[in-house]
Amino acid sequence: MASTTAFLRAQGLTEAEVQLGAVKSDRDDVRDPRTGELRSSVWTSRQPIQVASARVEKVAQVARAAAQLIGEGVPLTINDPAYTYGRLAEKRVDMLAKATRDARARAKAIAAEAGARIGAIVNADTGSFQITAPNSTETGDTGSYDTRTIDKDITAVMAVTFRVE
Repeated sequence: MASTTAFLRAQGLTEAEVQLGAVKSDRDDVRDPRTGELRSSVWTSRQPIQVASARVEKVAQVARAAAQLIGEGVPLTINDPAYTYGRLAEKRVDMLAKATRDARARAKAIAAEAGARIGAIVNADTGSFQITAPNSTETGDTGSYDTRTIDKDITAVMAVTFRVE
């Protein structure tokens, strides 16, 4: 663990960006297959280390370099970084307003082709947000949230019903 945290510090991560989890130990008993007599016990201890940082390029760099520790004999399980978007709440209102404007423009075009006009909004349901890798076609009924890529496309889905005049 000390070599891993030293490596992370040497990569430029701060103490606040590196969080140590609780140590967990597992016991594996080795028994004689014929008698069931206990021959030995092997204990394995693990401690998760989580890196959380707004410096996403630094996290990506450190994740690529972490395999170096395995080459040095440090037993590690390295998980892929999960990149999340931390300002969705700030963007939500703006995105829903844009989605409503887009719905109105589409409704006007449809109504014009039918020789009608649209009136007031009768109902508006905010649907899911799709946070995907750029140019992705991934969608989900309850939304999707890509954590594999740093760059993201965010799409707000709305169902808007207008009065037709």
